[in-house]
Amino acid sequence: MSSCADHPVTSLSDAAAAHGCRRQTEQYWLGQAFDPCFCYELWQRALAQPRQATSKRAWAFVHHQYLRQATIWAKAHPYFGQTGQEPDDLAALALEKMWVTFYRQPDKFNQFPLEDAGICLKSLLQFLKMCVHSIVMDALRQDEQTAPLEQAETAFFAAPTAETADLEAFWRCIYERLNDEEERLVLDAMFIYGLKPRQIQSRYAARFPDVQRIYRIKENVLARFRRDEALRDCLEA
Repeated sequence: MSSCADHPVTSLSDAAAAHGCRRQTEQYWLGQAFDPCFCYELWQRALAQPRQATSKRAWAFVHHQYLRQATIWAKAHPYFGQTGQEPDDLAALALEKMWVTFYRQPDKFNQFPLEDAGICLKSLLQFLKMCVHSIVMDALRQDEQTAPLEQAETAFFAAPTAETADLEAFWRCIYERLNDEEERLVLDAMFIYGLKPRQIQSRYAARFPDVQRIYRIKENVLARFRRDEALRDCLEA
């Protein structure tokens, strides 16, 4: 569990925190130990008090940092091809939708209590992914000829699309049941960042010499979760 309450990042400028966030994200993708406090601090400054001018400046750094990931999610959406729009335009709208949501509900960030910065950060990213989905579906609804299938919609998400307060509980239930860092890396890469096993193997070639190991980890974890009745109770709580 990592707490950021007394972390040095709290005294850094927005630019320095954003730089640290970028560096720590790079370390994560290299399969190295990373510190989630830099990225979480950036989100907190941007969204905890979104009506302040200082928050808007922090949001500009968040927007720059996560636009590429939101664009990847937009392109990966099963109905992206039917929107007739550019993925970076949809990504920008998703980020705007997220900011507006927090602006209209100033206390919303309290739904992400800082007990574990890594879990909170992943819940925020999952919320952004939900915003991408919402923007894509809004684009589809402009065309009355389109009738999306519910199965394809839900397939876009690995975590429940429930209220954001439930997302932190979801990830906490999941992470408590993982055996090691390799399982966490595979689940994060597949279900947070939407990477396919071969893409994961390419990013983490030193850790995963062949793609079959990634498939085995995924299947072993999912099979273990299916047998875990306590997990079902945890997620439904």
